[in-house]
Amino acid sequence: MPRPDASPDVTSAPGATVASGAWWDAAFGPAYLLVYPHRDDAEALANVGGVLAALGLGANARVLDLGCGEGRYARSLADRGCRVTGVDVSEALLAQARRRSPGLPGTPTYVRADMRALPFAAQFDGVVSLFTSFGYFDDPADDARVLGEVARVLVPGGRFLLDFLHADVVRAILVPSSVEVRRGVRLRSTRRLDDTSPGGPYVRKTIRLETVAGGDPVGVVEERVRLHTPVALDAMLVAAGLEPVGAPASDLRGSPFQPAASPRYVRVARRPEAAHGVSGRGVSGPGASGRAAVEGSGREARCAAARRPRRGARRAPTRGGCGARRRPRGRGARDRRARG
Repeated sequence: MPRPDASPDVTSAPGATVASGAWWDAAFGPAYLLVYPHRDDAEALANVGGVLAALGLGANARVLDLGCGEGRYARSLADRGCRVTGVDVSEALLAQARRRSPGLPGTPTYVRADMRALPFAAQFDGVVSLFTSFGYFDDPADDARVLGEVARVLVPGGRFLLDFLHADVVRAILVPSSVEVRRGVRLRSTRRLDDTSPGGPYVRKTIRLETVAGGDPVGVVEERVRLHTPVALDAMLVAAGLEPVGAPASDLRGSPFQPAASPRYVRVARRPEAAHGVSGRGVSGPGASGRAAVEGSGREARCAAARRPRRGARRAPTRGGCGARRRPRGRGARDRRARG
């Protein structure tokens, strides 16, 4: 199926705040692809059908890949005809995403931004957060902010798919240490539970990279994820203005969730049509200042907003093709992804 047009790629959205100086700067740098080589295009290809089924979306849907990394799911979604925007904080992984994505119409657009302040309006039919791209920040309130931003950038009725670890099972099956060799590098990993640090509980992982031949150190990667339980995650989704949909799953193919055995917790939630309780409904909220710089992926959402104006609310700017008058854009405005 031909892929729809996409706008030019940008490196960092103007007005967006990008976090730095944290553990993820090293964890999601060049070493990431060495540590997690199995998170590849083949994995995404095997799961993308289940992702779209969970979201209830098909071709031409606007999808935000939150924490997109090197773009494996963004590419697979685009191959299914979706109009995809990938957001990540890692410049190194975004560079890989751009290199691996063909410069053709329908190629995903990649944006460097902080997921706590997304530079978009309410314009996405679906948002995905895959492979535990959540629970990274020092302040637990920042996790809530992420979900609030997800709710804000979804169109009414849009869905969010959260693929997270199952905290209770992680506690039961955590492997304290392991050693692997990949591409001539030995990876010595240690893992531990941290129930005492402020903002926790966490699961922590340290990966020491060394050469196989001489055992010379190559680098050290630290990872940390907050252990949100399924009950807590559901409550956070509701507090953000999102309604959990159906039963949770244990993987992206929709396998039934087993509370005592599933290592993953995959949840779908939707923004209500009436958008009750969603902070920053429409185009307001902490990330709205950068919306003029995004890829123009709000075309359908803005058209829908133009057809369903709210009393006393300003209509969002629209572009040609939706039957509404085109409003002038400001000079320099252009149409237009943190995991543990």
